[in-house]
Amino acid sequence: MRTRLIRIGIIMLMADAVYGCAVSDEDGRRYISYEFYETLEGGGHQLADAFISVRDICTEEKAAFDIIEFPADRLGKYTGPDKGRLQRLSASEDLNFDGRKDLVFDGINEGSMPSGNYTVFLWNEEEQRYIWAEDAPKWYYRIDRDRQRLLGRSRLSASDEDYHIYEYRNGAFHEKHLEIRTKASDYQGLHWDVTGQYYRDGTLEARLEMIYGEDGARRFFYEQIGGGRGREELQIAGDLTYKDVSRIVFSEFDFYWH
Repeated sequence: MRTRLIRIGIIMLMADAVYGCAVSDEDGRRYISYEFYETLEGGGHQLADAFISVRDICTEEKAAFDIIEFPADRLGKYTGPDKGRLQRLSASEDLNFDGRKDLVFDGINEGSMPSGNYTVFLWNEEEQRYIWAEDAPKWYYRIDRDRQRLLGRSRLSASDEDYHIYEYRNGAFHEKHLEIRTKASDYQGLHWDVTGQYYRDGTLEARLEMIYGEDGARRFFYEQIGGGRGREELQIAGDLTYKDVSRIVFSEFDFYWH
């Protein structure tokens, strides 16, 4: 493919392939993402540059125009131009609950599969433009508007799972993470022990364990990490499952049970 000189607004770039997608919002702004690919010597393409143009088509005077540049260290995370046909840009959700819609670019967009490749741009009221949110989640599956949080979950196996809560406070996203891991019990492997670890902004704060004894009975242990309380056994009714106990101990993660 012959390299082309592409001119968009005041930007001129050399590219072998260019892909884009456009969306508009109810306030009269139009957003177009552009991806510029170079051809590799051994075949295939490499993303060389990307940006999003913003036009306010409802402005009475000359249309307001802005360019949002992609962070350089994010460019390498996106797939080849064969994905360019998919709608990867959205401007329909308010991710930090400030009353303004934000921009999300999905670097993979495989439909229903979690991409882990979101790039989020939040509206900055002071600068009157969109700014890259470096600490925004790379993926979330649902927006909980009632409690103003983003929810994420992933399954590593039939029983090992991760759950995330992202809350925007004081100009930054903060993460709560519940990590659920299982292993065969030490007693003949007839049961599965379960450990849940609770992290806040990457720091381990609590642990809940369910361990089977030699008699097949379940025992529950709870530990606050660095909180002055050591590992202690919880007195739990015999018919309660690990999820039942987690509902009490890690009550914020109520979506874990659905």
